[in-house]
Amino acid sequence: MEIRDVKPALALALLAGLAGCAPGQPFRTATGFTAHVLCSETFVTGQDPDRSFAEYVAPSIGRVAALATRYRVDRDGQAVEARFAGLFPARAVNRAGRGCTLVQGGQMPAPL
Repeated sequence: MEIRDVKPALALALLAGLAGCAPGQPFRTATGFTAHVLCSETFVTGQDPDRSFAEYVAPSIGRVAALATRYRVDRDGQAVEARFAGLFPARAVNRAGRGCTLVQGGQMPAPL
């Protein structure tokens, strides 16, 4: 059986276990990176999020992770949410004049 035959989440779980990472950390990193980059690319620089994902995010997080990563762009709320295989949600929100911020635990950080 080849690695491409294994479900993406299982393959990354195996790789993370072999690398000695904390459980879920590679997935949280991938979704946080995806949400933050797509938020910045979409709302700060005006780029197309699908193109940004394909050309920048997917190569950065790796092919297997990209296959299992889904994102949703909320244009009204100026936010991006990403999930890996339906898990490990991350959300980034554009803060007017300050760029995008990765939201942890559902709470925005205090203004500077």
